[in-house]
Amino acid sequence: FGFKIGTIVSIIGKTGGSYISLVLGRYFLRDRIQEYVMKRYPTLKAFSRAVELEGFKVVLMIRVAYRKLFAYP
Repeated sequence: FGFKIGTIVSIIGKTGGSYISLVLGRYFLRDRIQEYVMKRYPTLKAFSRAVELEGFKVVLMIRVAYRKLFAYP
């Protein structure tokens, strides 16, 4: 294709593939994937429940813990 056309085709292909994946996962496969993941990983199920009940606190704690974990002296 050459550099210019190849770059354009690659960007369009990547964007299109990402969009199709998002639509499939979000609207068509969400229930099936969520059921599979929640059965297989009970910790994730508990985390999901905590976010549902007190989302702001959980997200804030994660963000603060992450910053302190990777803070440089």
